[in-house]
Amino acid sequence: MKIRLKIVSPAGILADVTCDSVNLPVSDGGGCGIKPGHAPELISLGAGIVSASLDGKEVISREIPSGIASVMPDSVSVITE
Repeated sequence: MKIRLKIVSPAGILADVTCDSVNLPVSDGGGCGIKPGHAPELISLGAGIVSASLDGKEVISREIPSGIASVMPDSVSVITE
């Protein structure tokens, strides 16, 4: 099972990839790992790196200043500044 990661800013779509894991920088300074089938959730993001992997290989690593992530069982949408 795969998951779709989309990162959007006011400037447009920064990333749109298919992966099997996503790592997010949460606002409390920690991190959050997301896999396919994750329960729906809204996550407040802090400054840091959003990364995603497919079959053990990193497919994207993008620094963001802060934002919010909408997590669904088959997708993660990140909205950032």
